Amino acid sequence: MNINSFIHPDLHDPVHKQYRMARILVGGMLILSILFIPYCLYFYFAHSEDTFKNITNLAGILFFILLLLAIRKCSNLTYLIVVANLISSSLTMVSILATGGIFSADISWFLLSNMCLFFFTGKKWGIISCIYLISWTTYFYYLEINQTDFNTFKNYVITHDSTHYYFTWVFIFILAAALVYAFISILDNTNLKLEQLSNEKITDLEKMVSIKTNEISQLRSNLAKDFHDEMGNNLTSISVLAQSLIIKTKQNANEEEIEQMLKTIEQKSNELYIGTKDFIWSIDFKSDYANEFYIYLRDFGEVFFGNMEIDFLAENNLPSDNSLKLTATVGRQLLFICKEIMNNAAKYAKATEIIFSISAIENQTLVCCISDNGIGFDLENVKKRGLNNIYKRAETSKISINLKTDTKKGTIFMIHVPMFGDILIPTQNG
Repeated sequence: MNINSFIHPDLHDPVHKQYRMARILVGGMLILSILFIPYCLYFYFAHSEDTFKNITNLAGILFFILLLLAIRKCSNLTYLIVVANLISSSLTMVSILATGGIFSADISWFLLSNMCLFFFTGKKWGIISCIYLISWTTYFYYLEINQTDFNTFKNYVITHDSTHYYFTWVFIFILAAALVYAFISILDNTNLKLEQLSNEKITDLEKMVSIKTNEISQLRSNLAKDFHDEMGNNLTSISVLAQSLIIKTKQNANEEEIEQMLKTIEQKSNELYIGTKDFIWSIDFKSDYANEFYIYLRDFGEVFFGNMEIDFLAENNLPSDNSLKLTATVGRQLLFICKEIMNNAAKYAKATEIIFSISAIENQTLVCCISDNGIGFDLENVKKRGLNNIYKRAETSKISINLKTDTKKGTIFMIHVPMFGDILIPTQNG
């Protein structure tokens, strides 16, 4: 029998704090229901004259059935168990008064109910239940010593054969042992499942650590390559130009030639500065966040296009809680892709307005849109070196790019970064 079929769906998860409580409670209730049936049948056939006792037994069966149904519908068991204990104690109290008072074997039901409350709800409600039990026991004793006919309760026990009396105690003993066994058995099974789940989590964490380690190694390799290719070339160019400038100065070259060399040195220096800035930003942990990426690219665009008298507009539609993260490798490639698109637009589009926007689709896909109102281009005839670089970077990072260009309406680049594993990571607290 699948115990989960009797439990609320929210409690099927082994990591839920009430998962074990639910399984133990349902297991105990099933055992209780199975054992309680022969108990009730015995009283019905052996003591059919004891109408009140048989009625309370029937009420007990109905109570067990209703409690099992309630467990299936309730996702928080603590207060359900407390209320159920209060109801069962009230039924037990009525039965005790009808079956011998302070001498009734049904007092054992009080003890069993109190034990269950300690098991399932902890010390607080268990102590309250103890006080409740002691109060009722004191009341039964008070009734016994203050009855007009002092032997009323004793007479019930005497007039009913010993089988009647001892059967209840034996039944309660067996039931208590069965509940303890169910508690230990289900607890062991639950702990085994939790241990398996814990091992799975550890395996998953080890895989994530391995992925992160490989990612960091790849990032370091890419950073070294990019640093050598971009910054190394610029430094070499500046060094060569500086030496040439010294020679030209000594040779009394014309001012126009010297000015051109100085401008080239200035250009290379600016490229080196921007490359260094990108390098430092890419190794900063803040660059992993999509909102930080937007801020960095927005600031770059405002400065870059501001010097060209091109209007630059930026729009951020990401969650304000800074909840989306990119891996460092993908973030760096995405930055280069966007800057390459902006650079091409500035050089060739003859645009007066550039628009950059960023958003997320259901926190699963990051979307960057860069559009201009320039002259567009013919994909068949345009020199594709810049586009090839863009698509190559996108392919290595699993980024997709949709391009629309029109000689009258300009060009639109739609860049999608899907959440493949750790590429785009939603965080809980940003």
